[in-house]
Amino acid sequence: MLIQKRFLNYVVAIGMMFLFSSNSYAGLIGVEDHGTYFTDTQSGLDWLDLTATVGLSYEEVTQQLGTGELFEGWGVASANQFGTMWDNITGESTGMNGSDQVYGYPQNPSSPIFDQVIDLFGDTNDRFYQELFGQGYCEIEVCSTGGLRYSSGYLSDGLAPFLQYTGKIEADERFSSLSDTVSSKELRIKTDASWDNGTYLVRATTSVPEPASIALIAFGILGIFLCKKSNKFSVQNG
Repeated sequence: MLIQKRFLNYVVAIGMMFLFSSNSYAGLIGVEDHGTYFTDTQSGLDWLDLTATVGLSYEEVTQQLGTGELFEGWGVASANQFGTMWDNITGESTGMNGSDQVYGYPQNPSSPIFDQVIDLFGDTNDRFYQELFGQGYCEIEVCSTGGLRYSSGYLSDGLAPFLQYTGKIEADERFSSLSDTVSSKELRIKTDASWDNGTYLVRATTSVPEPASIALIAFGILGIFLCKKSNKFSVQNG
């Protein structure tokens, strides 16, 4: 009986280890990172890394969304989806539900959440420096206070025939007076291609349970089985 209890404790401990080790972004909520894209589990949408679309104009990306094309199965995210994604994975209530909006964090310019979301999408400012100079932003600029990081990408919301709104997640730590911001405000010409700007692409999630999640489920089933066995043994020897 004592051996069974110890084994059950071991099963629970292993299960908890898998549970906590599967989340690499402790400050974020319901995020499953798959490397080249991540899943917002609350909305059920996958978000492609911006690194896949930087250097391409909005028009170039939309021309490659069809069957057999580079971004088959993906679609351009709306400003509403962009704002909802931010609230879902950060636990914030920014009220961003469309284009031409901005939400700032003047009281906490070094919030780790911004860096975590930028890591998910890719730092397009750093990519720009890599492409233009062959070195990262902080290898050229002075980053003793943290520097400038952002993820910038086109959204499906447009203004006039040639302009598209862009979503931007910016962590600016160059000066203490600056704030971190998330916005759907900036406008760019849809035919412009730049290494510091991509296009936010989303799709209904196609992800399957991660190995850690599968292992956790297996341990749970094993634990239930052992508990039933233990109860049956107690009744027979009671």
